[in-house]
Amino acid sequence: MVDAPDAGEVVGRRVGEVLAGRYRVTRVLGTGGFGVVYEAEDTGAGGTVAVKFLHGHLADVREAVSRFRREAAAMQSIRHPHVVDVRDSGTTADGTMYLVMEKLEGAELSSLLGTSGPLSIGRATRIAAQVADALSAVHAAGIVHRDLKPDN
Repeated sequence: MVDAPDAGEVVGRRVGEVLAGRYRVTRVLGTGGFGVVYEAEDTGAGGTVAVKFLHGHLADVREAVSRFRREAAAMQSIRHPHVVDVRDSGTTADGTMYLVMEKLEGAELSSLLGTSGPLSIGRATRIAAQVADALSAVHAAGIVHRDLKPDN
């Protein structure tokens, strides 16, 4: 997620906030058109997680809120090795919706392509098969990924 935040949106303002009594927000990981993703410490289970907050300007957009809620409910039901694990969701005291997800390590495909150049046929095929397998699981749960690209 590399898009600039919206005017008036203060990226980083949630650092230090504790969600649901257990997720302590520690730093910004990235921004996108739909929200800001932070890293957080899970003080209940231990380890780190990623927390996606819906952009504040979308809080009054019925379709965006509905889509975020559907994504949270559907993603929490999917258990697949190539789909990020959504562990929790909720709303902050100020009314901002959020998703708590496993924090993945690694690089986006776009970064890999930028540093390594074209992939071998075998590697490209393995990656494409994993993406197709993940999309099959997501589609079976009724979700359509609207932003499928090497950055995601």
